[in-house]
Amino acid sequence: MRLVAFAPSISDDGTGMMHTCIASTNGRWHGTPAKAATKPAARLEALEREQLARRQREGLAPSADNMRRTFGDLMDLWQERYGSRLRSQTIKLSVEKHLRPALGKLRLGGAAAALPALLNSKIGELSPSGLNHLRAYCHRLYAVASMRSVGRWMVPNPVNRLELPKFKEAKRKRATVAAEDVPRVLAALTPEWRPLFATAFFLGMRLGELLALQKDDVDLREGTITVRRSGDCAVTKGGDDGTVPIPEPLRPYLEAAIKLSPSSWVFPAADGSQRAPDTNVKAVLVRARPRRHRRGPSTAAASPAAATSSRRPTGRTDAAPRTAVRCGSGRCPRRATGSRFPKRRGP
Repeated sequence: MRLVAFAPSISDDGTGMMHTCIASTNGRWHGTPAKAATKPAARLEALEREQLARRQREGLAPSADNMRRTFGDLMDLWQERYGSRLRSQTIKLSVEKHLRPALGKLRLGGAAAALPALLNSKIGELSPSGLNHLRAYCHRLYAVASMRSVGRWMVPNPVNRLELPKFKEAKRKRATVAAEDVPRVLAALTPEWRPLFATAFFLGMRLGELLALQKDDVDLREGTITVRRSGDCAVTKGGDDGTVPIPEPLRPYLEAAIKLSPSSWVFPAADGSQRAPDTNVKAVLVRARPRRHRRGPSTAAASPAAATSSRRPTGRTDAAPRTAVRCGSGRCPRRATGSRFPKRRGP
């Protein structure tokens, strides 16, 4: 194998102007005027340019075009590749409002340096959770930029725990339905909503999973439910299917729901169609909760999934629903049951 060496050269045009000639990223020789006024300084400048060109040829440094890319260009690339496939576009609205105006026109190095000050300046305007969402978004951007196929960032990710720690979030105790109140809540609900909430209480399913549940997913003979969809998506939020046993106290509710449903959905709207993902089940739960839970500061009701649950896939089939645990408590066998339903329009 023949090895080719790309040694830079220095020349003087006779007018005192020094010129350097180096091999560019495509291997072709390219001459440019040197900034240095003396030959030794011009030789050092040529060596630095040659080293940069060699690192660019080997994929160890961004190309000249990529070095001119801005933070806004990287945001557009991420949105095109990944963001457009997200089920929720909330993050896009947030970053367009809080990041693009300040960082969009900066190159990646300048944006990385300005990011900590920008996020710290928004303390008070945004919650710690919102700031952490923006921080995580920027971390993903630089991770994409460092991919070999992108080649816009060749150094360690600047959004890390040492240079930009996470913002501390206050732990909040969410209001839930107590286990002893579940029978009274179910009795207060209308027949239209009672099976849906009973399924949420006993299995802890998310709202999207409940609304996407079809009759083919319920096997009353085997006593199992297969959770394979969420909302209008063909997969669940976690991306995996799950088969869970049907507790005996839940069976009558499911039988009633399947019998009353005029379509393939287990919990459809009045016309038989699938309910909208922004259905305000929280308002339904608030109206049905016992009166003592509507007083004082705890009037905000949790979702059915956040109320009581025997979290799948534990295989628990006894009658008493179990009090839910908060997200991140470490006691949930699969995922926490503190999911919230959004405040949307009425049911």
